[in-house]
Amino acid sequence: MLMIDILRWLMVGLLTSAIWAHIASADKGNFPRTLSFGMIGAVAGGLAFAAAVSPGKYNIIALITSILGALILLLIDELVWAERRRR
Repeated sequence: MLMIDILRWLMVGLLTSAIWAHIASADKGNFPRTLSFGMIGAVAGGLAFAAAVSPGKYNIIALITSILGALILLLIDELVWAERRRR
């Protein structure tokens, strides 16, 4: 795994979370939290995929996996904060 892969995942996480914040997020006031959760999820998804393939091989599936990781973490964040807002 190269440093460029991690930078790609971070950029994908930033883009995914920015889109999420403007389209799907009910909590529009906490944009930094949304960005950080998207980046963490994208890196986690990318690392999970990178552990399953041989080193040095990168393809579009790793990018898709990082997007899914970001979306899953953002969804979990949204569900947790929605529950807290109801209380």
